[in-house]
Amino acid sequence: AGWGGRPTGVDALPGTYQAKLTVAGKDYTQPLQIKLDPRIKTSQEDLVKQFDLLTKINVSVNDAHTAVNQIRDLHSQITALKKRLAGQAHGKDLIAAGDALDKKMQSVEDEIIQSKSKSGEDALNYPIKLNDKLMALGSTVRSADTAPTQQSYEVYDVLTGLLNTQLAKWKEIQSTDLANFNKELRKSDVPNVMLEPPAKE
Repeated sequence: AGWGGRPTGVDALPGTYQAKLTVAGKDYTQPLQIKLDPRIKTSQEDLVKQFDLLTKINVSVNDAHTAVNQIRDLHSQITALKKRLAGQAHGKDLIAAGDALDKKMQSVEDEIIQSKSKSGEDALNYPIKLNDKLMALGSTVRSADTAPTQQSYEVYDVLTGLLNTQLAKWKEIQSTDLANFNKELRKSDVPNVMLEPPAKE
């Protein structure tokens, strides 16, 4: 778990839904009514605002973690490739190119997530990064059944702006540095490193 908590799903809004169960290829549906706790006097409009912002925060956290997982997977592939290339005639230049690509990817990862943080106390020693800040914002917005504050919207805009800058850098690395690295690998008949597609929800 990060300092800001774990990614958490958004509570469904009050309303009428359908529950669907599939057993042995046969579908069963049942209407389902979600009602607001009668002690809560928040308007449906304000609950929708909270739901919408929490959904956006979750999308941003997911985008951040997808990028980090892809970077880490490529790092593992490059590390394995460097071991295979060690001692080969064409290996030195390819290893250097792999190191350069790894360094660029690491700079993006380091802005998105605090990789040095391994335990709860590490947040005291290492600054939290964008993914944790977004999850902490989600915890703040989720903390009461009310519309988000203006400050929450402003923090969201700042954090997603910073995240989108890093995601744009990651896309640029994929289209240039990664593509060029794979081109050099092909010249030496070395299998390419492959970018895993994002996991389907």
